[in-house]
Formats: sequence, structure tokens, C-alpha cells
Amino acid sequence: MGRSGSSAALVLEVNFAAPARGNEKGGVEGIIGYLQDNFFRPIPSFETLEQLNAALAVFCERDAEREHTSHHETIAARFTREQTALRPLPRVLPRACVTRYARVNKFAEVAFERDAYSVPSRYAYRDVAVEVYEDQLRFVLENAAIAQYPRGFGRGERFLDVAPRAVFNVCPAVRHSGRNRFVGPLPSNHRVTIVQKPSRNPLKPPEPVEARGARFSGRGQEFSRV
Repeated sequence: MGRSGSSAALVLEVNFAAPARGNEKGGVEGIIGYLQDNFFRPIPSFETLEQLNAALAVFCERDAEREHTSHHETIAARFTREQTALRPLPRVLPRACVTRYARVNKFAEVAFERDAYSVPSRYAYRDVAVEVYEDQLRFVLENAAIAQYPRGFGRGERFLDVAPRAVFNVCPAVRHSGRNRFVGPLPSNHRVTIVQKPSRNPLKPPEPVEARGARFSGRGQEFSRV
């Protein structure tokens, strides 16, 4: 959701400052500098955004006991006094994402940021909304999520969720191969089914392919859509 959508959902009135004029919002600039000096130096390292937020919450709780240099009272005491003037949050908070729109191609894939993500084949040729989070993508059609993936940051990767394509599945040995990623748990009662694709050249041996249109190498180490 963009700035205008978030402001509307939270019923906020936004006042803009002039570009490169930090003196117009000195209090905000001062708080940012305090956080940079006391939390982000030296630069911390976290595996996920959730871990960073958890560490930042601990820092804020500890900092709440600090005495404000101008008002001569603790941050926690001042917040408790001011909290009564705050409006309650809405029951449904806006999603922390940016929404983009894309079209599902004939292979039931959606192209986004140089990568391809599969959706159930019945949604081919449909327009979908792509909810872009910091670490995942949700593909939404008619207010319902039809697919969800970890967000790819590579180039030319293809994400395939085999669960909706129950007629075939892939053994764990080829779960992630090259630029293709299989997402979601693989049911134990499924296996790869290899068939022979007839060759138009009688001198060329038949090409091994998977029955649902996935091509594997002879040793089962590579995967790509046919």
C-alpha cells in the first residue's frame, strides 16, 4: 500500500516539508540521528526483518527509561501522559506492502522483477494483483490469495509451487536446481513421472520430459519448463 492508501486507512493528515530542509523538521531529524548513533552503529546484522524489529523493540523499551533532556522526565512517563490523546488504531490495519498488477501468461506464470512465479493453471490469462512485501509476494485475485512465494531477488529465477499441480510432483533431490525453485512441502505419495517425447528427427533419440511439461536432464539435475 502506498503513502496515500496508508494515510487514508489510518486517517492521517500529512504535512510535507520542503526537500533538503531539515530545519523544518528538526525534532524528527534529531530522533533519527539518535537511533543511528545508538542502535545502528556499529551496523547490526539480522537474518530476517522480524529479528531486526524484535531487537529494535527491546532497544525502545530500554530507552523509555531515559530522561528527556528538555522535559526532565522519562520517555515512558511522557508517553503515558500523552497516550490519552491518541486515537485508537483501526480494527484492520493496512498491509505493509506495495501493490502491483500483472497478467498470468499461458504457462500459468506471473513475471515480476525478472523472475517468474507459478499460479494454479486455471488462472491463466487473468489479471492479478501482486502484493509486494519485503520478503514475500502474494498473488491476489478477487480478494483471495491464489499463490504466495518467498520474494526472489535474482535474475531469471522461476518459482514453482507443485501442490496445485497434484498430477505430478518432484522428488526432494531436484527440489532446488539451478534457477528453478520448488516451493512448499512435497507429499510423500508423489513421484516424478518421466515420459518419452517423440522426436521429429529419426536419428535423434527421444527426449526425456516430465508428463506435465517439465524437462529434466538425464541425471535429473536440471529443470526447466518445456
